[in-house]
Amino acid sequence: MPDGYRMPPHFHATDEHVEVRQGTFLVGMGDKLDVRKTLALTVGDTVTAPAGMHHYFVTKGATIVSVTIMGPYVLTYVYPKDEPWGVFPYGY
Repeated sequence: MPDGYRMPPHFHATDEHVEVRQGTFLVGMGDKLDVRKTLALTVGDTVTAPAGMHHYFVTKGATIVSVTIMGPYVLTYVYPKDEPWGVFPYGY
């Protein structure tokens, strides 16, 4: 993901495990994206969001992460207005 990429608050039906491979991954929990309330994860750091937990992220620098989740992969935005229908018209 490019520097400054923002993923609005969302959640998943199953646990999501993320490992940072490159860059800095600023992750936060809650219903409002607030960079000041994020935890900065760098290369090798991991985080797990339990099923149903509302979370968001912002990247600092070009960032690569590895995501592990038990399928099917379902991403639900907290606010429907954040749904990028034009980008992913068939789901994820």
